[in-house]
Amino acid sequence: MAKFEVIYWGACGQFYGRALSALLILEEAGAPYELKDQSGKPDGCFALPVVKTPGGATVSQTIAIAHTLGHELGMAPADAATDARCLQICCDATDFLVEACKPDAMMPERKAKWLNHFAAVLGADASRPLYYSDFQAFAGLELSIDALTAALEESDIPPDLKQWWDRMLATKAVARLKGAGIKLMPSSTGTGW
Repeated sequence: MAKFEVIYWGACGQFYGRALSALLILEEAGAPYELKDQSGKPDGCFALPVVKTPGGATVSQTIAIAHTLGHELGMAPADAATDARCLQICCDATDFLVEACKPDAMMPERKAKWLNHFAAVLGADASRPLYYSDFQAFAGLELSIDALTAALEESDIPPDLKQWWDRMLATKAVARLKGAGIKLMPSSTGTGW
C-alpha cells in the first residue's frame, strides 16, 4: 500500500497541534504514512497540516483532511445523512476548540452546553463504529484540555460523554500517539502527551 503524507511543522517532531486528528485517523486505520516538515507544503494549500493520499487527494484544513481520510480509509459512514452529521461534529469540535483558546475562555454554563451537545451527538453507544468525526472531536477536546486557557479539564466531561471518551482513550491510535512523548501544542508544559 502506498503511504499517506502528513505535512506539518517540524514533521510533528515537537508537537502534534492541528495534525492530531489526521494522525489519529491514520493510526486507527493502520495506514502507512510519512511525516514531512513544512518545507514540503504544496502550492494551493494555505494552512498546515496538509495530507497527500494514495488516492490522489492533496488537502489542507483539518475538517477536510478528516473527511478525506475517513472516506479513503473506510472510516466514514456509507449513507449521506450520517456523513453530513459527521461533518457537523467535525465543525462543532473546531468551533469548541476556537472558543476554548480565547483569552477569556469559556464560562461554566457555556462549557456545560457544549459538553452536553457532544454527549448527545457522540453518545454512549459503544456498538456503533468509530468514524473520522470521532477522532476530530476527540482531538478538539484533547487540545482544549491542553490549551493555555485551561478551559477544559478531563474531570469536566459529563457522565453521558465519559463512555465515549473512555472508548476513544482505549483506541490503538490514542495509545500509540499518547505514549510517544510528543507535546500536543508548542506551548504545552511537561514532557509530552
